[in-house]
Amino acid sequence: MEFLLLRRRLKERIGRTRFVPARMARLWTAAIGAAAIPWIYKIAMDWGKPVFSTHQDPIGSKLIALVLLTVYGVTYVALTAAFHIPESSVVIKRARQVVRL
Repeated sequence: MEFLLLRRRLKERIGRTRFVPARMARLWTAAIGAAAIPWIYKIAMDWGKPVFSTHQDPIGSKLIALVLLTVYGVTYVALTAAFHIPESSVVIKRARQVVRL
């Protein structure tokens, strides 16, 4: 729903935008695939507890969240690069400049 509202608002502000279904399918596949890794971790750690349970230690929870978000981001960029999305190469190039590889 949010995606559709965003597209509508962009259309009002900048005009018609190009929507390529094959590209959107690749982006959604990358997003779902990247989200699978943290979700599997969550299910494994909270086995037998409610799905939206909290960890005992608030600082540990935040560190785990940071690690899982990092894993999601790296996986998403890697999958978009594998799907030949041009913007992913820009992100990878910038990350290499920052890390100086």
